[in-house]
Amino acid sequence: ANPSEIYGWYWKLYKSTDGGKSWTFPDAKGLPPKDENKPSPYSPIISLAIDSSDGNTLWSGTNKGLYKSSDSGQNYKRTASVPDAPVLAIYINPDNRKDIYISIYGQGILKSGDVGKDWKKVDGIDKNDAIGYFAASPKDAKTIYAATYKTAIYRSMNGGKTWAVWRR
Repeated sequence: ANPSEIYGWYWKLYKSTDGGKSWTFPDAKGLPPKDENKPSPYSPIISLAIDSSDGNTLWSGTNKGLYKSSDSGQNYKRTASVPDAPVLAIYINPDNRKDIYISIYGQGILKSGDVGKDWKKVDGIDKNDAIGYFAASPKDAKTIYAATYKTAIYRSMNGGKTWAVWRR
């Protein structure tokens, strides 16, 4: 991936190819429309992850599920195997891009081991804990953290196979 390439969202998808000096607005065709009933600012994108081995592949979580773009955000396709529910956080394993984790509101964490084709619920996460953030240890990519908005931080020390509350 190109370290000068940055993505963001606020009302719409933003892209910079010069480290943030200037910005363009990819079309983002295929994403659900923004909800006009929500107070502004509101974007259909809740969470965003870029595949570090292929900077053209973006995964965007919305209130209506998970969407994937293979052309830097110009066009998106809905990931049909993910529920039509808010995707709050996305994590792509930097050591194995086939492993993707998503947090679904009210359903816990789902994991795909095949680049998003199939998804399975992971054990050890309370489905009522809204996971808003994922992070990996810089010393060991098999240690993954999942933080809720309010109550807990979960930790997996085996690449996401099992999870347990680390801090409450």
